[in-house]
Amino acid sequence: MICDQPHGLGGFVGATLALRWAMWVLVLAIASFLSFFSIVLLLWLADTLESRNIQHNRNACLEQPFAFLSIPQAFEPALAVLWEAPIHAMQLIQSAGRGGICVAALRPHFQ
Repeated sequence: MICDQPHGLGGFVGATLALRWAMWVLVLAIASFLSFFSIVLLLWLADTLESRNIQHNRNACLEQPFAFLSIPQAFEPALAVLWEAPIHAMQLIQSAGRGGICVAALRPHFQ
């Protein structure tokens, strides 16, 4: 048996080996494209669902604004106590200027 190729490898063996490598590269390329498109599809789906959820939450908040305390109730004399402490604290913070105010100085207004 006479062989023209070095080390006894014929042309058929080399072509089969090259075809196997090409097949693996093709399989990896197809798998990469499928993975990429599936990731893009999942990101689009997540974005769509998130925007629907945000819109739903926004509409739910607009349906019942100030459900616990209405504006006329807020100005009743019995409920004025709710506003006294925050108003005094805000006036104190404003009078402190740019230097700020210590938290310990605000505690008596909220106790």
